[in-house]
Amino acid sequence: MIYRREIDGLRAVAVLAVILFHAGFGAFRGGFVGVDVFFVISGYLITTLIVTDLDHGRFSVSRFYERRIRRILPALCVVVLACVPFAWLWLLPGELLSFSHSLMAVATFTANILFWRESGYFDTTTDLKPLLHTWSLAVEEQYYLLFPALLILLWKVGKRRAMVVALGLVFVASLALAYRMAQSHPSAAFYLLPTRVWEFIIGAFCGLWLARPQHHGIAGLWQEVAGWSGLLLILWAVGTLDDSLPFRGLFALAAPLGTALVIVFATPRTTVGRLLGNRVCVGIGLVSYSAYLWHQPLFAFARLRTLSEPAPAVFLALIATTFVLAGLSWKYVETPFRASAGAGRSKVFIAAFAASAGMMALALTGHLGGGFSTRFPPLVERLETPDKQAPILCRAAGRDKPCLLGNQQAAPKTVMLGDSHSVMLRAGLSDALASSDASILSFAGGWCAPLLDFGTNTPLKNPHCRTIMSKSLALVLGNKDITTVILAAEWSNYTQGRRPDDSGLAYYTDSQSTTFSLQENAAAFERALQNTLSQLTKAGKTVYIVTSVPEYTVVVPTALARRYLMTGTVSLGPFEIDQAAYRNRNRDVADIFSRINDRNVHIVDSYAVFCPAGRCQYADDSGSYYIDSNHLSQTGSKKLARAVIPALGL
Repeated sequence: MIYRREIDGLRAVAVLAVILFHAGFGAFRGGFVGVDVFFVISGYLITTLIVTDLDHGRFSVSRFYERRIRRILPALCVVVLACVPFAWLWLLPGELLSFSHSLMAVATFTANILFWRESGYFDTTTDLKPLLHTWSLAVEEQYYLLFPALLILLWKVGKRRAMVVALGLVFVASLALAYRMAQSHPSAAFYLLPTRVWEFIIGAFCGLWLARPQHHGIAGLWQEVAGWSGLLLILWAVGTLDDSLPFRGLFALAAPLGTALVIVFATPRTTVGRLLGNRVCVGIGLVSYSAYLWHQPLFAFARLRTLSEPAPAVFLALIATTFVLAGLSWKYVETPFRASAGAGRSKVFIAAFAASAGMMALALTGHLGGGFSTRFPPLVERLETPDKQAPILCRAAGRDKPCLLGNQQAAPKTVMLGDSHSVMLRAGLSDALASSDASILSFAGGWCAPLLDFGTNTPLKNPHCRTIMSKSLALVLGNKDITTVILAAEWSNYTQGRRPDDSGLAYYTDSQSTTFSLQENAAAFERALQNTLSQLTKAGKTVYIVTSVPEYTVVVPTALARRYLMTGTVSLGPFEIDQAAYRNRNRDVADIFSRINDRNVHIVDSYAVFCPAGRCQYADDSGSYYIDSNHLSQTGSKKLARAVIPALGL
């Protein structure tokens, strides 16, 4: 296979985009598409390699996998081993347990599945996972397991024509699945192989096109235009797309198609080919794999150690360190292992098995050790693991099903509706009603404002809110025995479209809405609220609105434990919330609530409960009020319930 300098230059563009995105530089907000570029390049190189060998009758499955092992595993093992001592020293028990699980996932090529199940790629807490980036390696490894067998089969059936037809069908199916999954399960669409295959196949088509015996390509001006168009498409995606919607219809095609144009048309005869083939770009491209491996652990451990987001100057130093380590890895790990002829194929496979077994052994040790909490003072574990919501006896409990709190034999006269912030109230209300004759029926849906005809029109949040809340409110309106309604939610989500720690923007609208903007969010929210309150009060219901609790930009119990571990003090330091911060977050909602003019609607002020002296409280002697950045622990739930129950007169 002929070496192409411009492909290494393309790798340089991809790895720099990813690294600068993970460093948080705003100009590279779409840098996550660098992974798309890598996938297309992989599809091109692997297809070219396999088809060339098939053409000459020399393809060997064992030789193929030997090459993949030599390419991927040595540097990966070095980086993983380098992470272990820092994980032991700096990761809290829960984090070390999670790190152990990620070690197992790396060893079994399932990191993408693990991180998909744990959280979204764009959640703030993912920045603190040292091995998060191995999800893309897992996708490539899964692709390598399946793709050679498919090409061999198609080659036997009809060589290139059969390949083109079959791969075309897979491409269409994968792209359609990616688009559909992005609407309902965006994290799965981002992480999983079936919704990523289409990118590899774009690269495969490039390989098949360039490998044609009669291929002559185009020359002159059109080749220049095509090559530059490809590079500009990639750069446009890096600078323009953002994480509010990772798969934005046709926009998602920009980086993969741009990569394809560069692969096919950027040659040393073109200016873009010479630009990408210069010594600097090629040098970065050669170490791009190692740089990709090193950057995330460096960034994650820096964020963990400094307790907050490091300054840009720190990230620049970390990036420089990344490339120093990458150069060393490339020279002393990657190159020797790839070039070594002394190790036979069987030894390579044995070494790969031993390395994987070693990682699994480390992972199993961490799992069985439960994070080894004895490494730290007992207070660290108590701070990190607050009392979470206790099991609540729910009649017909389940997803989108009501939960009966309090006396299970009493017919409920009070109904609570809301999102997950109403669910967090259940523990406190259940405890408060334990010895009473009253009960409360709770309906909830994640990311669902308890309003009629109101919900998200973007795929990142719950797309079923309109249905869930319409059915719940219809039941309430049609039941004369229900006299009191509690509306509890993270209200500012529905005017601002996100949490303080959540970069995933969602637009919410009502049935009258035709535009998508944060200004329209607030207007639609107010219309829906007025309509909902009007119907409830006309039906004779008394309504209590529980305002939003203070929300933080960090996982509160983890931040408390880490700060104590690093400084010996129990505080959130720079993450504490004061009155100004709370008011700023809730200003739109507060203005809307202030315009409610109905004596049957009452406000229960969460701010007064948690911020009595102008600064918000996040813990007491019983432990943290929160289990994350915004959901209350059992302790916090009881504290808020003590304000809600008297207001209801129960």
